[in-house]
Amino acid sequence: MQEQENLLTICPCGKSNNCYNSKAINFSQCFDCGLTKLPEGTDTETYPKLYKDFSIGNWFPYYLNTKDFTVFLDGTSKDDAKYVYIEFDENKKPIQSTKKEFERNNFYELLKFLNDETI
Repeated sequence: MQEQENLLTICPCGKSNNCYNSKAINFSQCFDCGLTKLPEGTDTETYPKLYKDFSIGNWFPYYLNTKDFTVFLDGTSKDDAKYVYIEFDENKKPIQSTKKEFERNNFYELLKFLNDETI
């Protein structure tokens, strides 16, 4: 069996050495800022301006949509951007009382929260 390589490397943002790279599943993500490497050829034309402002090559801020909740980068500029978690009701409407914000450069806290909430 071939050994799979998982490495912590420097993020393209240059501010973190907590960027996880898995060659086995072709996945890379920074645990500090949340930048995630998109597959080559991903169409980012319709991505929000805030996502494009933070992008570095094919690395973009994290987002996740499920039937029960969403996680996305929110803000009016790079200066006030935060990751937001919010749950949906049965009609897919956001439940404001479940909204939680996470500092953009502390993405690991969001990951810990998601682990606790979704398991």
